[in-house]
Amino acid sequence: MFLTFVVDPSLEMQDTLRSLYILNTERGLYDHIIPVLFSSGQSKLARTWRKTFIIFKDFPTTAKSSRFLTFLASYYPFVVLADEELSAARLRRLYLKCGENDEITRPVAAHDASTGQYSDSLVAKWIASLWTSVEFAISLAHKLGLRVIGPRSLQSLAFRELDAQGFAARIAQLEKMGIKIAPQTYCKVLVVFAKHGKDDLLADLVNCDIHPDEFDKGETRRMLLTASARERDWKRTRLLQGVEWAIGTESSSRRLDALLRSGLIERKAGKIRDALDRMDALGHSVTQDSASQLLRCTFDGLSSHPTEWTRPSEAFDTDLGSVLNSAIDFTRRLACRNAAIPLRYWRLIIYNLGRLGRFDELEQICLELVQLYMPASGGLIPVHREDWPQQASGKTAAWDRRMAVRTEYDSGADNVAGIRMKYDSNRDDSMVEGWTNGPCPADDERNSLNPDSELKRARRGDFAAQAAESQSDEREYIPSDLPFTYREHPVQKLFDPYLQRSVVRWGFDQTLTTRPSAPAVMEMSTSGIREFDVACGVRLLAILRNQGVCIDTHIVRTAVISRIALGQVPGRRKDRSRDENEMAEEHLKHLVEKAWGSAIFPSLAEMRRDLQRQEPKLWSRYPRLFGKSYDRRNKPRSDAG
Repeated sequence: MFLTFVVDPSLEMQDTLRSLYILNTERGLYDHIIPVLFSSGQSKLARTWRKTFIIFKDFPTTAKSSRFLTFLASYYPFVVLADEELSAARLRRLYLKCGENDEITRPVAAHDASTGQYSDSLVAKWIASLWTSVEFAISLAHKLGLRVIGPRSLQSLAFRELDAQGFAARIAQLEKMGIKIAPQTYCKVLVVFAKHGKDDLLADLVNCDIHPDEFDKGETRRMLLTASARERDWKRTRLLQGVEWAIGTESSSRRLDALLRSGLIERKAGKIRDALDRMDALGHSVTQDSASQLLRCTFDGLSSHPTEWTRPSEAFDTDLGSVLNSAIDFTRRLACRNAAIPLRYWRLIIYNLGRLGRFDELEQICLELVQLYMPASGGLIPVHREDWPQQASGKTAAWDRRMAVRTEYDSGADNVAGIRMKYDSNRDDSMVEGWTNGPCPADDERNSLNPDSELKRARRGDFAAQAAESQSDEREYIPSDLPFTYREHPVQKLFDPYLQRSVVRWGFDQTLTTRPSAPAVMEMSTSGIREFDVACGVRLLAILRNQGVCIDTHIVRTAVISRIALGQVPGRRKDRSRDENEMAEEHLKHLVEKAWGSAIFPSLAEMRRDLQRQEPKLWSRYPRLFGKSYDRRNKPRSDAG
């Protein structure tokens, strides 16, 4: 019942469910409710329920909530996790190391990965034993050098989990630890059932009396299916039909992935597009590894400055425009297939479109990015590992945790009956949001230096990133309800102050060299940001602001002043049709504020004073241009004298 109604965020429903939970003596709902809420994209509601569970000592016992706990530890580092939560999400060792040292060390394997094939029966006994937890058994096997898990061990692991979701979480945990799944058909079918949520088929498979090795032989499978149908054993018939479906699904996905990799090796864009088209038609997703390879090949040689583009050997295309178009096409298609796209690739696309003056496409890409990270259907959004929040060094992180006042254990534990939804502006979360969800400061030096600076930051002490280093899958997930105004949100990291200033600059510099926009001159209304002429960059930022992106008004205002002042420099390159009326302060102020949607300058006089303050800088940068202009203005006066 809880799982059916808990996703309803209404106050009445949540109060009712909370009261039922408090009155009920049975616990153990953490691993059921938290994953459902987080998967639906309702992380705020999940944090609220988590506090209730912690108060009543209802802790996670499986890895189902590991995604939520990893997200919580990375995006809300001031929230102190319980020991049971750290163990369930495999964060305990990382927290301890962060508290003791500045560097994080991973456990040293007793054997090389190439010799990590242990006795499948022995590992299966470790995992199946009820005397120890699954977490301990897996960790022990990993420390002893296990790198490949066989069919019996995987069967024991499925036995210990309650459903397909929990088993899928365990499989993801194994992949993060660098433990591969054995290539036997039985193992592949178990994985497919788990990832597709086939609870009944998964339970039937792990409980059936067919030896795992028998599934490797197609002839044996067909014989068993025929015998089951003849004996009218419909349960086994359904299972064997499900096995064939899983094998076909896995084989088809593997063939298409091989076709995609072949296109990458041969550097044939047509072959790659064909593979992606077939994946779209069959509904198959692209593996993150293949997506990363495709992105690396596509963006090879592409610089954030179009003039610096160099054609690499055996490139997909021979000119910059074709390379950029292919990059946009492939990136869009991979994003639609649930692949995690590093922000640096989106940034390269945006910078090239802006510097080439392709503003209509730039607007479309920016709006698609907003929709990508704010889907109407909710759910989880993939984020690449390199864009995951970077934590402070170990000593700083330990100090922050010690300074975090009043943990969940103290937040109202003495007043259990008073727990209500209205209390969910919880102290620990509100403290974090006070630090992170406020207006972005204009002097953010980290982002204002270089568009690629955040990729070069040191990663010492970052327990989340260090934990992910051993992952074969480079994806992490954030919920759709994480606000754009959060400092570490991918959208906010992408549209940083440096990019905001650049968008304003592109709008002015690229448009000044063209004829004035007719709608801007004649007060006509058209679609697109080009309607606003030199203020088209300002209009794009206003659209993003209306979509929830944190755009700093001060940055926009100072960037506009800088570009207007530079545009008035004598001899500055501009179209011949742009006369003094076009560059008049009053006209530009009206155009900019129309694009922004409200007043951005206190007054015309204040705007002119700001422009005058720019003159000394411009004199020092362009002394010859100003000197020639001064001589021309004063020559008639001297002749007349």
